[in-house]
Amino acid sequence: MMSRRSRYANCEFCEYFKPYNELSEELQEKAWIWCHYNRPGSRPLGWCFAYNRPVTYLTGTCYRFKKKVVPCRKITEFMGLGEPRG
Repeated sequence: MMSRRSRYANCEFCEYFKPYNELSEELQEKAWIWCHYNRPGSRPLGWCFAYNRPVTYLTGTCYRFKKKVVPCRKITEFMGLGEPRG
């Protein structure tokens, strides 16, 4: 069971975060409208699906931060050495 303690987090590494350029046009518009009324002068950087609202800064504390699970890969996969040559 997770504790309800707030953790220092970077939204870019959270499972619930989606960058602004990957959002649908509908969510982009919704984010701009929300920022206009709630955070004047700031721009949306992405969307948080845990809180269902736009992200206006990437680092801070968050109760719902959940680190993305990225599978480990061998370095040879990036170098092209893991494939058979023929």
